[in-house]
Amino acid sequence: MDNAAGLASFKFTSDLKSLPYYPSTWNWQKTLGGFSSWIYGDYTKSGKSIKINIKVKDMYNFNKDQQDIETGSPDNDNGRFAVLGWAKEFITYGTFSYSGTIT
Repeated sequence: MDNAAGLASFKFTSDLKSLPYYPSTWNWQKTLGGFSSWIYGDYTKSGKSIKINIKVKDMYNFNKDQQDIETGSPDNDNGRFAVLGWAKEFITYGTFSYSGTIT
């Protein structure tokens, strides 16, 4: 919200977003596959000072109705490895922060 002192702040979040590329090498295809993430954060402005914090969250797992790009092996089938305990999903996070002034 803005006020007379020039203060503005808000929080933001995205829907689940797929990155627009797929790894080009075999080892990274098997390591990362295609992946989607959520982006969220906050923005604050006070006078000419701004502060932006962006966070990204991704869960590595088997994605229903997707498949390996090279073999065509469906994630619906490979997901059984997680059920058996042979594969574990995990969450990764990334952050970016900026503080500065605007002119």
